[in-house]
Amino acid sequence: MRFKEVTTGKLRVLLRHRDGHTSGLKEIQAYDTAARPPTVRNQPPQVEAWRDTTYTRPGQVRLTGIVKDDGLPRRTLSASWRATDAPDDGTVVFDTPQASTTVARFTKAGTYTLELTATDGTLSSSKRVVVNVEALGTAR
Repeated sequence: MRFKEVTTGKLRVLLRHRDGHTSGLKEIQAYDTAARPPTVRNQPPQVEAWRDTTYTRPGQVRLTGIVKDDGLPRRTLSASWRATDAPDDGTVVFDTPQASTTVARFTKAGTYTLELTATDGTLSSSKRVVVNVEALGTAR
């Protein structure tokens, strides 16, 4: 089947890439519906976070996160990990707190709540991961 040629002054293509994976654009389909496109509004970043259960080092956990954004308002996206709750005198040290995937090390046994926050400079969103450190030699 053949369609009439469509001409345009602009075409926006949004391609989401995930670190550590290959991305490719195979085909673009454009349709002329004669309808005005909806106004594009900035949406908060999408955040997913979890503990990597295959990582089993004493007193440590690997945290895996995925952050995505719509590219608005300025095509900037940053992420950071922080501890929102910890036992008294308990401390968390992140290998790379600005990376969506990092390793957290604990100084004391107990329950820790860790949070990954992503921001596009205007809007932000977060996901929390709860980690129970039974002893400095184990984390679950």
